[in-house]
Amino acid sequence: MKQKAKQGTSDPTKKRSTLVSFLVKALQSTCPPPHRSQFESKNTAEAAKKNETLLMRFNGNLQNTIHADRNSCLSPSTEFRQMKFIKPLFDLHEDGQKLIDIVMKGVSYPLRSDIEYTDEIRISDVEAAIAQGNNKSTKGHDKLIQSKYKTEVERG
Repeated sequence: MKQKAKQGTSDPTKKRSTLVSFLVKALQSTCPPPHRSQFESKNTAEAAKKNETLLMRFNGNLQNTIHADRNSCLSPSTEFRQMKFIKPLFDLHEDGQKLIDIVMKGVSYPLRSDIEYTDEIRISDVEAAIAQGNNKSTKGHDKLIQSKYKTEVERG
């Protein structure tokens, strides 16, 4: 007389690791598309004025402006699945909560608290960065750089 195999043990495909189960659930979920940002993505004076007006509605605070434009393409986390699907994946990592904070709030690069950033220091830092430049091989290729810049602005 044959013994019945225990359910779930005879078929290895029915056994899934916790990670695989979470990944399958996440992949089977849908990610709602973000809506277009209120910021104008054009390299024109009119677009700059519109963006400045939008920013000034929030006293020049870019973080508050983006926060008010929830679910736009500029909002942190809009490119990820809903938290109920991805949180279990992050919970498997020792720094999961830090990763969740980055996904949901964005990355923060705070200024040093031991330095008083005056307008003179700020301007000096900007001028030094401009003088150093990003990529020395771009010198003399202004039209190409403007073309690339225009493309990036239009992509938002």
